[in-house]
Amino acid sequence: MARVAVFVFGYPPARCGGGPIVSVSRLCRAEEQHELRVFTRDREHTPGSKSFGLPRRVFMTDGSTKIAYLRTGPRDLAWMIGSLRRWKPEIYYVNSLHGRFFALLPLLLERFGIVPRSVTLLNPRGETSPGSQSIKPWKKRLGRPLVRALVGRRTVWHAAAQHEDVDIRRWLGRRGSVARVLVQGNFAALPASVSSGGSGASDLQVAFASRVHPTKGLMPALEALGESRVRMDLSVYGPIEDSGYWSECLAVAARYEEWMRLSYKGEYDSDDSADIFGNADLAVLLSRGESFGHAIAEALATGCPVLVSANTPWTDFVNQGCGLASNDPVVLSGFVQAYSRSSYAAKSANRKEIHQRYSDWYEANRPNASLFSEALRANSSILDSRCYGGLERA
Repeated sequence: MARVAVFVFGYPPARCGGGPIVSVSRLCRAEEQHELRVFTRDREHTPGSKSFGLPRRVFMTDGSTKIAYLRTGPRDLAWMIGSLRRWKPEIYYVNSLHGRFFALLPLLLERFGIVPRSVTLLNPRGETSPGSQSIKPWKKRLGRPLVRALVGRRTVWHAAAQHEDVDIRRWLGRRGSVARVLVQGNFAALPASVSSGGSGASDLQVAFASRVHPTKGLMPALEALGESRVRMDLSVYGPIEDSGYWSECLAVAARYEEWMRLSYKGEYDSDDSADIFGNADLAVLLSRGESFGHAIAEALATGCPVLVSANTPWTDFVNQGCGLASNDPVVLSGFVQAYSRSSYAAKSANRKEIHQRYSDWYEANRPNASLFSEALRANSSILDSRCYGGLERA
């Protein structure tokens, strides 16, 4: 049994931040072979958020996992350093490239021996994708040499899918060819016991369940749906992380108010997804890129068809009868038109087919080995092959 220190910007009850919070919490709750301690923020990571009111600088228990909720200040930093020195983790699991307190700082502490040296398992959570890198590109381009300098020879990368392996190696540049990357999928949503029935309403019921942020593509979704000229209700679930972007989205929605009624439903937990998507006729997520795409899996788990961009790992799966994955707004609008004309019987049959296909995928793709055991084995392989030079300053 290894001691694993997990660093992540948010952990339940946090909800703002989307997929990484869901991925990390499901991973920790499923882990049975190793001892996990999570270091995370005591509030949402959005500006102005208030504390959850949980005890700080103590370990709280969630199943077999212990969680420390911290403020990003000197007192809590000193406590975290002291805790790591006493506990001596054998793996540091870092879940971001750009987060300061819960990503860059742990890498820095380990790199300079301020905390015990150990294996670093680094998951960029989609931040090496071209879509993510296109947002604030100069800031990320300037920060890339710093992160590369902090990545040591004992670093193992975690990719949720094969396309992210490619993104990571591209991001690393010439040293990407010798990087050790573990490709292991996330713990996806459990399939519903039976397929859902959808809304049964005369007007199409569409659900968007994600962060309201440019990366998640609410605006192109509004345009594609609006241009279909299909009468619908679009329900938006998720935290508004960019208020200016939300205002722009409302302006776009106003152009199509003859056809589309937009309503904001507030934030939601992943536990609510079965009800959200089970009662929707269509789920939409035209994001710029996804490391995994939990909202997509949550919709498919109920049998709800999805309208997504071609920038996620689900493109091939979705385009085999589970909706549509495309970056062409005309094609997306055409699909909505055709789908709206389908009979209720045809929609129900399609939902049953989607539910069955997702159930089969889930059984074939759920992780069957401990990620942290694989990281330890990968590290042993690195040391045995003496690949020090290639990874020392990747």
